[in-house]
Amino acid sequence: IVDATLYKQALMAKIQDLVAGGIKTEAGLLEAFEAPAFPLGETEDVISFDLSADYLSGVINDLRKLGFLKGRDGKIKSC
Repeated sequence: IVDATLYKQALMAKIQDLVAGGIKTEAGLLEAFEAPAFPLGETEDVISFDLSADYLSGVINDLRKLGFLKGRDGKIKSC
């Protein structure tokens, strides 16, 4: 359970970072996550995400419900 929680926290943080960096669509986010690995915080560790479109959409909806993201009609914005 701890690993799954840390994974989702890292994923949510990366989504917020990518949206703040200018990616505005789920398709754009899915494409960004095709990168082989991302730095994990300020450590030397890396993490990779193997996401389906449905899983990513669910996490984005969770972030909207929590008030971290907004937007409709396929557009995503930071709050």
